[in-house]
Amino acid sequence: MDHITMEALYGPTWKPRKLGELTFNNFKKFYEADVFWGIRARKLDYKDRRKLVEIAEAQTKLRPRYALRGGYKKPGISFRCDGFVEWCYEQVGVDIVPNDWWRPRRGRTGLTPALQFASLAVRTGKFQKLHFGTKEKPDEPIYINDKPVPLKDGKYIVYGDKVKIKIYASDLDKDKDGSGITRFELWIGEPDDTPDKMPGLRSLKDDTDYSADNNYTHIWDTTEKDNQGKPLFPGGDYILKAKAYDQAGNYKLTSIPVAIGVEKILEWEGYDVLLKFTKAGTYKIYAKEQKPDEEEWEDVDWDFIEEIEIKEDDLPYRYDLNLDYPQWVSMDR
Repeated sequence: MDHITMEALYGPTWKPRKLGELTFNNFKKFYEADVFWGIRARKLDYKDRRKLVEIAEAQTKLRPRYALRGGYKKPGISFRCDGFVEWCYEQVGVDIVPNDWWRPRRGRTGLTPALQFASLAVRTGKFQKLHFGTKEKPDEPIYINDKPVPLKDGKYIVYGDKVKIKIYASDLDKDKDGSGITRFELWIGEPDDTPDKMPGLRSLKDDTDYSADNNYTHIWDTTEKDNQGKPLFPGGDYILKAKAYDQAGNYKLTSIPVAIGVEKILEWEGYDVLLKFTKAGTYKIYAKEQKPDEEEWEDVDWDFIEEIEIKEDDLPYRYDLNLDYPQWVSMDR
């Protein structure tokens, strides 16, 4: 539940008999209860939002006591919940309920959570801009060996490499400061915080606060393997999704299609084969054997022979492939 704040308050038609009734076991029940009034906000730029959080954190460290009446808003000494919110906002120049007091009195307004809620606006902000590629080069999101990968057949095709991914996020609204970037995530698949239910894999999470905009860079190792030695990202189509949040709780989502291709680097027809490798990597070797009763190569199925991993220290590497019949060899990387 990152970036979501829920407050259980006494609603107009619902009052708990005991504190335990404020507890809900899931968001749906909480949302449907009378206690959920909605979400309201006050437009603040990133500087004031940071200051607001710092002020609130500083007060909590002083451990002020709870005061229902006159001490409802005494910094460092005591607060009531609505008094604490009111005081913190006042420190950044926002007077939510002007001329407030802990109860109604002549010339003063009795402070209540409902009155604070009514005095704030419905949140209508939005995260301004998020796209793959940098601010300067939005059409070049994927790089291999620092060279941009071109878009081909509607996707970016890579071949068993460490892929550099670039994304740009901005919370600027026509050159005016927004609330500021507070989190960026890069997902391989659908973004979700419950990966046991959805197939998305979060590849990057950056909680660094940025005032206006930022270029993000991430290295995706498509050759990575699990504990059993199986590829985490076998050849095929993938969707990369970027998600960014601002400090007002707004977010934006964007995606690009990427395919991990299987590169055919050798195909040879003959008898005995001696392969000599001069480049490190992981290679898959396939072969066909043309037996006497099979006249055409098309009638013969490919057989997977072996996957070999060659390290730099092994170079040059020799591989002998000897079969009983004429053979057609294919090798992928």
